[in-house]
Amino acid sequence: QDVSGDYYDFIPIASRRLAIVIADVSGKGVSAGLLMASLQGRLQTYSPVYGMAVGQLVGHLNRLMHASTQSSRFITLFYAVYDGTDRSLTYVNAGHNPPLLARSGAFERLEVGGPVVGPLPEAVYPQDTIQLFPSDALILFTDGITEATNASGEEFGEGRLRSAILGGISLPARDLRDRILNEVEAFAGKFPNDDCTVIVAKVL
Repeated sequence: QDVSGDYYDFIPIASRRLAIVIADVSGKGVSAGLLMASLQGRLQTYSPVYGMAVGQLVGHLNRLMHASTQSSRFITLFYAVYDGTDRSLTYVNAGHNPPLLARSGAFERLEVGGPVVGPLPEAVYPQDTIQLFPSDALILFTDGITEATNASGEEFGEGRLRSAILGGISLPARDLRDRILNEVEAFAGKFPNDDCTVIVAKVL
């Protein structure tokens, strides 16, 4: 029951192109871990094949997972490809907590995409491409961050997450990640029971 249902990965797919993945499978325990292992294997196999066609990749993945997954299981997934030649990020969001792009004190939520992976085999996944600039920060996270609760049952929420990011926006990516996790732990009074995953990427 201690097997994590969170998954993240960085998959090189071509020269100066890197796939970035964060996902969360419903449920916990060994079955959730096995489903994540299946997801990981398929992403590492198909990411170089589909390249920048991230919406098509997630659609293909959705059909595969539907055929091999119990109807009660689903996966939230954010999948993106960063192209270092022009600092672009092409992404699709399949029902995952929208990552936050922090730029000049403001935030953009990366929401374009479709439903969670698994239940709906005919789902379509539109993709979007955004331009990144030096000093931009991209924060990807699972729901264990925003849904961490304190003794009063209050959730940490996206507002506190944004405040934590802005308060440490000048820090290196690793230190900003640690700041976020420390603030979640301080808010909850202990480290949350749910899996907490945070990825912080800064554009140089």
